[in-house]
This record gives sequence, structure tokens and C-alpha cells, in this order.
Amino acid sequence: MPEDSNVKVAVLEQKVIDLKEIVLKLEEAIERISDVNSNITKMLAVHEQRINTNEENSHNIFQKVWDLSERQEADKIELIDKIASVQTEVKTTRNKVAIAAAVVFFIGFVIQNAAFFEKLLEMGQDKKALLTNSEKYGRLI
Repeated sequence: MPEDSNVKVAVLEQKVIDLKEIVLKLEEAIERISDVNSNITKMLAVHEQRINTNEENSHNIFQKVWDLSERQEADKIELIDKIASVQTEVKTTRNKVAIAAAVVFFIGFVIQNAAFFEKLLEMGQDKKALLTNSEKYGRLI
């Protein structure tokens, strides 16, 4: 049996040597995993910072777009008011021009037909002359 125990001890020694190699490989793998974990943690921190920066930028852009939209709405309302004001002024001016044109037309008509109006005035002053003296005024009856 002593040989048997020597064999067992030799087998156990071999197993310990094999386990020692496995343990060394496991330690090396754990160290690598630890390095990878550290790198992943750093990358996650960088990505989180980028995400936060992008969220801030998105918020700022949204705010600027909102402000621009509000300014455009205010400008639109102001422009509509100005257009309405100009339209009112155009209508007023058009009415004034129409009245002035009518006055000029009337004055031109009166000047052009001054002789006719003079005859009308003369006829109004002397109604008897109109009935009795048809040669001077022309025949009305």
C-alpha cells in the first residue's frame, strides 16, 4: 500500500500543479475583467456626460425655437395691424381723391358751360322776359 499512497500523493501533486495553473489563469482573467470593467465605467461616464450635454443643447435649441416662434407671432400680429392701418389710409385717400375729382369735374363742367349757366341766371332774373321775348332766350315752350 505504500506504493499506492505514493501514487496517490503523486497524483495529488500533479492535480495541485494543474490547479495552480488554473488559479493563475483565473487570476489573470479576473485582472483583465477588472481592467475592462474600469474602462467600461470610464466610457459610461463619458457617454453620460455627452448625453447630459446633448440634453442641455436640445433644451437650449427648443427654447430658442420657442422664443423665435413667439417673436414671429408677435411680428405677424404687428404686420397685420400695419396692413390694416395702411388699408384704412388707402381707403381714406381714395375717398378724398374721388371727392376732389368730383369737385374738379364739377368746376370744369361749370367753366365749360359758363355761357349756359349765365343764360340760366338771366332767365331766372327775368321770368316775364322769358315768356314774352323768346327770340333772346330761345323758345322754351
